[in-house]
Amino acid sequence: MSCRAGGPASGPAGNQWLRGHAEQELDAAQVLAAFSRWPTWMWANGEVAHFLDWLHQWNLGRPEDRRTGFYGLDVYSLWDSLREIFSWLESNAPESVPAALQAWRCFVPFGEDPQRYASATRMVPRSCEADVVGLLAEVHRQTLGRVEQDPLAFDVMQNAIVASNAEHYYRTMVRGDEQSWNIRDYHMSDTIDRLSRHHGAGSKGIIWAHNTHIGDARATDMAAGGMVNIGQLMRRRHHGSVVLVGFASYSGSVTAAHSWGAPGRPWTYPTQFKEATRTSSTAH
Repeated sequence: MSCRAGGPASGPAGNQWLRGHAEQELDAAQVLAAFSRWPTWMWANGEVAHFLDWLHQWNLGRPEDRRTGFYGLDVYSLWDSLREIFSWLESNAPESVPAALQAWRCFVPFGEDPQRYASATRMVPRSCEADVVGLLAEVHRQTLGRVEQDPLAFDVMQNAIVASNAEHYYRTMVRGDEQSWNIRDYHMSDTIDRLSRHHGAGSKGIIWAHNTHIGDARATDMAAGGMVNIGQLMRRRHHGSVVLVGFASYSGSVTAAHSWGAPGRPWTYPTQFKEATRTSSTAH
């Protein structure tokens, strides 16, 4: 199972726990602590915790090669991914740690603020592109021949790809065109395919994301703007093996914020959504 969250998602330790391989006993609340990026409540909430506790128990009754993991797809985890890479290299390939340090030091002046990095690359030609691409090549060299069998090697390779694509995304984002959106959705679609290959022939996946990502962009005005999304790319690559399911509701509550980075607030709008669905076939 994959969700539209930052690359490490539940992290290597979380997936080890989900599959019953953890060296120390965890619970869903500890696993979800990995979701530290705003909006934390989107995945680090009671409903997801309940589901992960259930999935952990369900996995224990399954053969080891048939157990399900929980992965992040998005590029919004640049610094978390760099930390995961650094940790893995320290234990498995200490001679490659300098490559990780070089990439980290390039981003240090921006204080883990992607907006600051994006703005800086617009003002001056200097970027961290070469550093993260170099780190990706180094991680690829160290994990060559191990990714297929070793889940931790697969995770660190995925984090290196996230770091490289995240840098590209933030550098492109300041232009304000469709290209940054497409970088994200190509990245997420490619991640789904890597996960599928990693889990072997016959593996299946459930992708959990917003309608704008998992619908087919060709059926919306996104196509006129040159935008693609996961739903479109998965259909194009896998044809009838893909089923797209949208979601909406006019009851219950939702946690949201007035602006990006602001505190979450619980809101309830049952009447407005109910009226919208009466007058239109689609509620946005």
